[in-house]
Amino acid sequence: MNYYDLHCDTITRCYNENKSFYDGDLHINAVKAKDIKNYEQYFAIWLSDEPQGETAFSYCKNILDYYDKEIVPIISRCPNVSAHLSIENASALGGDLDNIAYFTSRGVEMMSLTWNGENDLASGVHASGGLKPLGKQAVREMARYNMTLDVSHLNEQGFYEVCLIDSIKIVATHSNCYDICHHIRNLKRWQIKELISRGGLIGLNFYPAFLGTGRLSAFEKIRDNIEYLLSLGGENSIAFGSDFDGAEMSPELDGVDKVMDLYEYLSVCGFDSELLDKIFYENATSLF
Repeated sequence: MNYYDLHCDTITRCYNENKSFYDGDLHINAVKAKDIKNYEQYFAIWLSDEPQGETAFSYCKNILDYYDKEIVPIISRCPNVSAHLSIENASALGGDLDNIAYFTSRGVEMMSLTWNGENDLASGVHASGGLKPLGKQAVREMARYNMTLDVSHLNEQGFYEVCLIDSIKIVATHSNCYDICHHIRNLKRWQIKELISRGGLIGLNFYPAFLGTGRLSAFEKIRDNIEYLLSLGGENSIAFGSDFDGAEMSPELDGVDKVMDLYEYLSVCGFDSELLDKIFYENATSLF
């Protein structure tokens, strides 16, 4: 099985908690990934709402240095693993748009404008207001460097205003469907249709709070999200953004080694291999 994941917080956890990427208790590590044929993973550098300015920039730079020194040598010994970098919360720019070029030079391919709150660029789902002037400039500068914009934490007004900027490539790396689970972090129907029409991706999040409560298993809830997206014509836009190591997971899906069980479950449910291969891998490789 091939697997492409749009979002995890693994390297941030490794940096902050001195965790091993080779083995150990994280959702993602080299040992857990060994049986996936081709595995591509976006590793997010996550910043909360608090760090701003030079503090935020320095923090992000330190994680990049750590990644190059500690994580890359391990990944280089895993022939089935390909790593990509993203930044979750553009407070990491420190208010300086020249740092978009810097982060691109360090291998960062994707960035979100916010986390849940407000910063000097825009507002997340727990704040009001859309894009600020600096945020609009940042989106255009990201497009100039072919950096993808992650809209997962952006509020509806900000999402709408991003859609008015035609040049930027947008994805929701780790968000589910609001009509399936009424959580503020999930995508409304109009947002999903906009992502589909623009050729973007919706990376389904494994976090139980975004999948919804009730007696259904995590696998069943993911199936419901997939079926909903298919009903909107999203066959080429469905992907996964697990949020591994960024949230607590259900026991049946608490590591990247369990993703193969999800593939098997969906196959038994009647999804054919051509569709599953698109959802698990090919839709993402086609975009990126």
